[in-house]
Amino acid sequence: MNQYYNAGAGLKKMFIGQVGAIVCTILAIIPFVGIIGGTGALVFAVVSLVGLYGAGKDIAGCRTAFFLQMLAIVLSVFSMFFAGNWPMLVLFNTADSILSFLIVYFVCNSVSDVMLAVGADDTAKKGRTVWRVNLLCYIATIVILLFSFVPIVNVIAAVASLAVMIVSVVAAIMFMLFLNKSYLALGA
Repeated sequence: MNQYYNAGAGLKKMFIGQVGAIVCTILAIIPFVGIIGGTGALVFAVVSLVGLYGAGKDIAGCRTAFFLQMLAIVLSVFSMFFAGNWPMLVLFNTADSILSFLIVYFVCNSVSDVMLAVGADDTAKKGRTVWRVNLLCYIATIVILLFSFVPIVNVIAAVASLAVMIVSVVAAIMFMLFLNKSYLALGA
């Protein structure tokens, strides 16, 4: 287990960052607490990113996910220059969805391989399930985004987006539970 010291600590930071970001995002909705919640969400996002970097020291897939996350941040900043251009925003949102999925995929797959190596087979199986559920969510999100521009179909797309949002929340919780079980299995 010593060979995954950085990975265990990194996965723990990712877990804490994910949970903290969600709590702070919810707090950001509340009047007078919004600025604190928004700032906290940003801080926890950085904690998660630092954790991903740390896990990447021991796990190649996490290192790849870290670089993809950095690319997603650059794309996000670059997309601000196209605020009124809908076709470009669709392109950037689609690219963001693809990058977000790839990040989850690389983390789940590579950490699942590590879990198999340390004998945590159940956790490895959960990781493989998590990325598959996320894949379905991201595909549905992209399809809904594309159909949202088609008249009449856009109403159905809006209703479908609510269902996908609920499943995406479940997928995010599954991802956090996987991170939690993984860092515990590595003794962090």
